[in-house]
Amino acid sequence: MVQMERLFCMGRHGLYQIIGEELYPFKQKLNRIFHTRTETFSYRLGKVLITFVLVDLAWIIFRSDTIQDAVYYIIRMFTKPDVWFLFNGAIYTLGLDIPEMHILSVSLLIMFVIDFHQYLTGERIVDFLEKQCL
Repeated sequence: MVQMERLFCMGRHGLYQIIGEELYPFKQKLNRIFHTRTETFSYRLGKVLITFVLVDLAWIIFRSDTIQDAVYYIIRMFTKPDVWFLFNGAIYTLGLDIPEMHILSVSLLIMFVIDFHQYLTGERIVDFLEKQCL
């Protein structure tokens, strides 16, 4: 059963890759028309966010019992946002307790700082750390 789920999941993400390859000439044409600067941080961030949303949507569809459930969850995400869920303590009922949530938050902050440093300087974190030991 687990193997079948993995194949199904890989197939869905593979479908995204095929669609991306097929749409590549169209995307290049749009970039030329709108004079998009593809080397900018905002362009790369946009690509990461689009990938994140597509993978999340695929996981919702993959993990739902029925297509109707998946559609309900996706519609609910956009029509009934509850931002206070992040601040009222209800998020801790999803599986992570308070110390684990703090570890997650600090880890994400560290990853963001490292990635931003690499973006600004063009220097990999490994090279930066090696210089510290000299």
